[in-house]
Formats: sequence, C-alpha cells, structure tokens
Amino acid sequence: MRDVQPERTRAFLELVAGRRGHFRLESGHHGRLWLDLDPLFTQPARIAPFVASLATAIRPYTVAAVCGPLLGGAFLAQLVAHALDVEFCFTERVLPAGSSDALYRARYRLPPVLSTRLRGQRIALVDDVMSAGSALRGTYAELQAHGATPVVAERSSSSAPPAWTTSRGRASQSRRSRAMTTTCGRPPTAPSAPRACQWKMSRLPLPDARSMTPARALASGTLAVGVLDILDAFIFFGLRGAAPVRILQSIAAGLLGPASFRGGASTAALGLLLHFFIAGAIVVTYYLASRRLPDLARRPLLYGPLYGLTVYAVMTFVVLPLSAAGAGARPLPVLINGLLIHALGVGVPSALAARAAARSPSSG
Repeated sequence: MRDVQPERTRAFLELVAGRRGHFRLESGHHGRLWLDLDPLFTQPARIAPFVASLATAIRPYTVAAVCGPLLGGAFLAQLVAHALDVEFCFTERVLPAGSSDALYRARYRLPPVLSTRLRGQRIALVDDVMSAGSALRGTYAELQAHGATPVVAERSSSSAPPAWTTSRGRASQSRRSRAMTTTCGRPPTAPSAPRACQWKMSRLPLPDARSMTPARALASGTLAVGVLDILDAFIFFGLRGAAPVRILQSIAAGLLGPASFRGGASTAALGLLLHFFIAGAIVVTYYLASRRLPDLARRPLLYGPLYGLTVYAVMTFVVLPLSAAGAGARPLPVLINGLLIHALGVGVPSALAARAAARSPSSG
C-alpha cells in the first residue's frame, strides 16, 4: 500500500483530539501541539485499514516479531503482529533517577521473559506516532542490545506542508523521523488543519546488524586491546629506557622464564604472539559473561573499566606469581599506569566489542 484514500484519513483524524500550547516532549524537545491518542485503540475496527496497510508494508521483510513501546506503540504492534501472524513484543519506559534537561533520557527495556527469545530474530518496529523518536530510538537500542535485528520501521508522510508528526500523545513540527507515524497534516481540532492530506507509507530500512558478526566484533576488540596495551608499554617503559624488544621478551618470560631475554627476535615474536592471545582471551571472556548478563553489553562505559581493573588485579596477583617470570615490585607510577591502561585500554574496548557482538543476529 502506498496512498490511503482521503476518506480514511478523515476517519482517522476524527479519532484524534488535539490542543495547542507549549509542551515538553519525552525526548526533551519542545512542541506546540498535544494529541490525545488513547481513543485510537478503543475502537480497533476503525483503525483496521491502517493496521492492514502497515502489515502489507512490513510483510516483505519476513519478520519474526513486531515490537512497539508502551503504551500506544505496543497496542499497535500487537494488532500488526496479529495481522501478520507473527510474535508480538513490547518495551517499557524507564526514566533515570533525578531531574535533567538532557535529551533522550528515557530508556526502554524488554521484559526479561522476552529478552532471550528475540536473539537472532528479525524485528519490525512500530509506534503510534512520533516526533523526535525517543520511544523508537530506545526500543531499537534495546533490541540490538539483546541480539535482535531490527530490519524495518514504518513512517507515514504528508503531502501537505508543514507536516506534523507526533510522539505518544504529544506533537511537534519535526523534519526527523525514524519510524512510522500515523497522522499527517494537523488534526482537525488544530488551527488551520488541512481539509485533506494524502497518506503515504514509506518503508524505512534500519541499519543491518549483520555487517558486524560476533567473530568480527571480537577480532576487532582483540586488535584494539592488544594494540593499545602494547603501545602503552612501549611508550611508558620506553621513556624509562626499555627497548621494545625487551618489553616483548618480558611477556614471553612468563612462559620461558629468564631464558626469554637471551632469545633475541624469536622470543620477542613469541611475546607479541602471547600478548595478542591474552588480549583475545580477555575480550572473549567479557563477551561470554555478557551473554549471561546482558547489562554488561548494554553499559560498556560503566562495566568496561571495572572489568579492566579486575583483569589487572588477576594478572598481578594470580597469573604473574604463578608464571615463570614471577611477580616483581611495582613502583607507584607503574601501578597507576597499569590501572589506567587496563581500565580504559583493555576494559572499555572489551565491553564495546561485546556490545557489537551482541547486536549481530548470528550471535545466538
């Protein structure tokens, strides 16, 4: 379906009441129009043509489920899912504690019972109407964090400028739209409402998460951790007189002991190989933990540094004392540098790699 008949548009607009004023939207942006959308879902038969149109537009994407944010988006998603004979899911809004003027503060979370079922599935996103897309933005991020693949969202556009797009009972004049809207022009209760507007469904494909497979994400994370950590060692210890070859030999010393320093380039190469092997193990360990605890992938800047510090503690107090190199004294500058590079150069890239891997549909 592309254009909906004007009589359907008028019938739809009759279900919507609006008023003018100054309203602060969920996204943090401000608007001048408020739409009461609750009546839309009290008479499902009257919005059935629009539901059928959405289902027709989404069907070619062969989705496994339709997802929408509570309230109105979830109601609509359930109707569309029924029309497509696929699963339905929804997200719930969570506002961070405290007041703030920051944009897009609201987060949307999947119920725990749904989060594991969606991994690797192709999902269509719908919302009742939108302005800056706070609800769809949050739902999209939540689905990706749980390994689902949002493949399409829907948008209705008006041929009568200026086009008003609305968000969850509120409205604003907006040129940005990432999901489907279900109104065009201004509602009949708003001043200067157009007498008729053409409805047009525009499919809006979302970024394809398949561009980053779990293996590729973990390989990228391993490269980042390995390069950042070894560069830090070259610079920090190089300023204290240590040559790069000796730094690499000191890594191989964990396996070979003092003999590593007499092995020349061969033990230095072994040290480099061991260094990246350890980096890979660190990245993969975080990823596997994030499969059990998805919040690790959702909040990489919080849990990444904590993980890096944990890695530093394990390496310093467990691995090195048990290795052939043995544990040595750590002056304060060495300790501080070790903490910083492990928090920022090891933990954060590991967490970001886990998040990228979790967003891949093949991660399941």
